[in-house]
Amino acid sequence: MLNLHRPYANQTSMEILNQANINPFARPIIRYLAAGMDYFFLLSTTNLLYIYSHESEWIRVFFVPMWFCYFPLLESWKGQTPGKFFFHCRVIRKDGSKLNLFDTFIRHIFDVIDFLPLMGILGMTMAAGNESKQRLGDRVAKTVVLRA
Repeated sequence: MLNLHRPYANQTSMEILNQANINPFARPIIRYLAAGMDYFFLLSTTNLLYIYSHESEWIRVFFVPMWFCYFPLLESWKGQTPGKFFFHCRVIRKDGSKLNLFDTFIRHIFDVIDFLPLMGILGMTMAAGNESKQRLGDRVAKTVVLRA
């Protein structure tokens, strides 16, 4: 039944944007630069902790908890990391709803496949090859990165 008071009540936000011919998705190169900025910040912080801890070996184990706190917590809280904020993009679920911690964790587990081999070329190629600009982690977690 058609709802005249809310004509878009039965459509997702993505369907509405597609009907209006608006491309809200962040370009792969912008996503790559934002991720590069985030990983630079994360690795720099880890290296500084390593240096100031008098090169203690425990800091190598510290990278994984830092990664977990940085990406999944920030994206589930604000939809953005500092890199995404700087490059004006944010992450949401494909249905338009807000992310939760599980979504962002699943999304970033696939960073190993999307970014590590070939310096991110695989993830960029995959994102450029589909209309929603999703890399493998986005497809599995059912998320999209939008221009903010």
